[in-house]
Amino acid sequence: MKKQIKRIVSLGICAALFLSACSSSQNSASSTGAGETVSQESSAKRLEDKEEVRIAAEIFGSLDPCAGWGEYGEPLIQSKLMKIKSASIEKDLATDYSVSDDSLTWTFKIRDDVKFHDGSKLTASDVAFTFNNTKAIGGSLDLSNLKEAVAVDDTTVEFRMNEPFSSFLYVSAALGIVPEKTYVNSETYAKHPIGSGPLKFVQYDEGQQLILERNDDYYGEKMKFKRFVMILMESSSAFAAAKAGEVDIALVDHSMAESPVEGYSFKTMESYDYRILSMPCIKSGNTTEQGDPMGNDVTSDLAIRKALTIGLNRKAIVDDVLSGYGEPIFDMFAKFPWGIADEVANIKDGDVEAAKKILDDAGWVVGADGIREKDGVKASFELLYGASAKERQAVALGVEQQAKELGIEIKPTGKDWDEIKKLGKSQAIVLGGGQYNPMGIKKLFDGETYNQSGWNNVICYKNEKTDEYIKKAVSAKTEEEAIGYWREALWDGTEGPSVLGDAVYIPICYAKHVYIIRDGIDLGGDIVLPHDHGIAIMENITKWDYKK
Repeated sequence: MKKQIKRIVSLGICAALFLSACSSSQNSASSTGAGETVSQESSAKRLEDKEEVRIAAEIFGSLDPCAGWGEYGEPLIQSKLMKIKSASIEKDLATDYSVSDDSLTWTFKIRDDVKFHDGSKLTASDVAFTFNNTKAIGGSLDLSNLKEAVAVDDTTVEFRMNEPFSSFLYVSAALGIVPEKTYVNSETYAKHPIGSGPLKFVQYDEGQQLILERNDDYYGEKMKFKRFVMILMESSSAFAAAKAGEVDIALVDHSMAESPVEGYSFKTMESYDYRILSMPCIKSGNTTEQGDPMGNDVTSDLAIRKALTIGLNRKAIVDDVLSGYGEPIFDMFAKFPWGIADEVANIKDGDVEAAKKILDDAGWVVGADGIREKDGVKASFELLYGASAKERQAVALGVEQQAKELGIEIKPTGKDWDEIKKLGKSQAIVLGGGQYNPMGIKKLFDGETYNQSGWNNVICYKNEKTDEYIKKAVSAKTEEEAIGYWREALWDGTEGPSVLGDAVYIPICYAKHVYIIRDGIDLGGDIVLPHDHGIAIMENITKWDYKK
């Protein structure tokens, strides 16, 4: 079975990569002018002189932090109050912070030596404006507990809450600060973003490249290279760009690591970037407030979800279709204090016979075609993935093959992400995610977003006890108290949305990120990466160097 899975998946991915690589090669040839690869000598000189470093990466959405830019990692252009470093929180603009006895006021002291890229001084007023503006425009950060942010003086900002907000420190590490005086609106700001981070905006050619330069007035460690260029492309095209010598660093698909490139080496980095299967848990027939379909008559059956949870062999998927570039998981929060890794530790991976018994007991009968059926409904459903997401396609194909042994027909289908977003509450999806913030639990399971379109609570989950635990976690007065509630939100010993209960998401693995890096480039040490859109590796960018 393992050899069959690997062969089928490899054939599908190789064909897709061949096509994308052909396209990329054509684009690379035109960008160099004569169809020649960039010489190693000229690239080495550029890097040795610290003139410019180039990375192939993906950018999603706006360059405005208020709209979500930099939420998962380093925003490059802007500074944050706090910042995430390999699943830990450190001070950035903040020099100190405190929480009032009633937990309704968070007070931050900030540095007084920080300038925006236009030369103006960054003050507490800019910090307050950024948070108030993010709340007002309804950005991706959940600031529902924040009443208002107020600048007490130039170096003191108060965050006044409607009720206690236990996770606010994590939120403060997710939002880059923008200048109040020059911020007109999100669209205008995103065209020429000004911040106080280590890099300054130079140029953005939509869909092509983002050019940044070193901020010599940066208050922290300064980048060694004068200029930084992000060539915007997906991972399959990035490999061709590296082969052509056009980029120095690129996130690539795991399957490409088997193909050596002269002058480059591959580096594998650990992550808490999970891959899970979302399984809508209500029957079809309803729509969201925006008119998108909700529910699925197959994935809504608990027996289907439970059978796949224990019947899928995660280790085989990681080993056979991801070539070992992953860590099997039963809990997507396993690497965090608010996860339930200990509780799921005894679940047997790939227990096919137990999975079949669950289906048998629930009345799912195997038909002549090998597909189970119950009450006239076949155990068959689509599993969506981003059409260009080769790693997620690999996971989907691996799941498809294993599910056949259980009598479940899964049909992997690649679609555009905009289309997937509309179908997400009615179809299963191979999803990715993972950030150092327990508010991720709220995004995944909060019943308040049950019938709203979008990525939040994409499985249409509604459980009063889970909602109550989430509310208690968010409004807890201490981190220790909050963590207890977050864990109970996942599983309280009796019920919950995790694999121990309703199994509305089926965790598969943490992805290991594979980068191709030009020889001589030093990334300044290993880091643990969050969910990635191609820029998570830039957390250490001020430490990047070139050593001949």
